Amino acid sequence: MFSKIDDHWMKYFYLANYLAEKNLENESIIVATQLLEIFPNSFYLMNLIANCYYLIHGNLEKRLLV
Repeated sequence: MFSKIDDHWMKYFYLANYLAEKNLENESIIVATQLLEIFPNSFYLMNLIANCYYLIHGNLEKRLLV
């Protein structure tokens, strides 16, 4: 699906959000961090990265408790 979309920075905003929604937080962090180099003051990207780290931490705690 993503290969059909032209290579544009907006594609990567969508991709970062899509990966986060699909519980692929590590991959989402990678894409969002690369975008943060282009948009260093983006609160959206900072929030997305922080949320992904929060979800990773929460999932790790659940695995440790089981």
